[in-house]
Amino acid sequence: MTKSICYRISIYFVLVAIVLHSYMYTPVASAATATTCAEVKSDLPAAADGNYVLHIDGHDIEVYCHDMNGTPMEYINLFFSGTSDNFSSYPADTHGSTDPGVVTIFHKLRLDVTTLMVDTTNYTFAQSEGYNSHGNRYEIPYAVARACDALGVPGYANINLKGTPFTVEPGQFTAGGLVDSHAANYSASDQVVDLSVVGFCAWIAPESTYEAPGGSVLQLATVDDPVVTSIEPVLLTVPYDTDASQLNLPDQVEVSLSNGTTSMQDVSWSTSTPTYDKTQSGSYTFTGSIDTLPPGAVNMGGLEATAVVTVLSPSIASVDALADIPVPYGTALADAGLPASVGVTLQDGSSGSASVAWDGGAPAYDPDAAGSY
Repeated sequence: MTKSICYRISIYFVLVAIVLHSYMYTPVASAATATTCAEVKSDLPAAADGNYVLHIDGHDIEVYCHDMNGTPMEYINLFFSGTSDNFSSYPADTHGSTDPGVVTIFHKLRLDVTTLMVDTTNYTFAQSEGYNSHGNRYEIPYAVARACDALGVPGYANINLKGTPFTVEPGQFTAGGLVDSHAANYSASDQVVDLSVVGFCAWIAPESTYEAPGGSVLQLATVDDPVVTSIEPVLLTVPYDTDASQLNLPDQVEVSLSNGTTSMQDVSWSTSTPTYDKTQSGSYTFTGSIDTLPPGAVNMGGLEATAVVTVLSPSIASVDALADIPVPYGTALADAGLPASVGVTLQDGSSGSASVAWDGGAPAYDPDAAGSY
């Protein structure tokens, strides 16, 4: 005796979504009556490393407190870091040298909250790559560009304080060594400075001494008004073939200020990069301008809202028809020859196969009862 097994297919597709993480930080406490991290620790003995609002230079400013269980120290959170932002460099001499050159990238800056001076040789929150044998350099101080190349290869550095309530005091950069040319180009807001130098064993730095150019301090100033420090990113995941009009990007986003406050503000969204295509799975980044700010607040860095929309891969539109399987009476379900995969057609019209996880049948499969399942 044989029996037929009808297919009841439970198909499991694993959709892998790309999760995008944005660097956001949250103040763990407000201690605006305190002027140093040490005072915070004294007032709050359980205080751990993190972001706190201190009263600095007459303003409530959020800083990062480090080593709270040891010697508390204040750091400025940098919102832009990489090979083009908040880095210092000393490229290799291209004339016969095999050194790769060295680049140091800074993520936080050690700040003297009384003088508003940055310790440019504090590398606690910095990372360096490469090496330059001239001077045995494995790291370069903040706000320093060096060059030692007879063929004119320049050294570069960048300061980017966008998103912080600080600016760079003008007129403090000088050059030393055998300098062919150098520049310190300030942005209109004095929050970004691009440094460059060309020469043989030359440098440009806040302070010119050969042994440690830029090795002491960089002088900052505070902005009078609360500054936009960050805008909470929007992360959306939508099914394949979702029309742009159905994305439902929010009308408001959360805006954080340098005084530790947050609020919801209106946003106007622009088109995405790349251009949104509902039939192409992947991630699309929309940017948005903040229409309003809290009274007195300023967006010196021109920070924009971002919304990352991830379009999922197309789902299964149909499953290929399968022929019935006749089996002898008494055949166990595991021996019935159910296929491990089936042919499918996706939403975008493409075809492929999908793994199958079979259930126990309807009615429940019984090898000792003839019939169709």
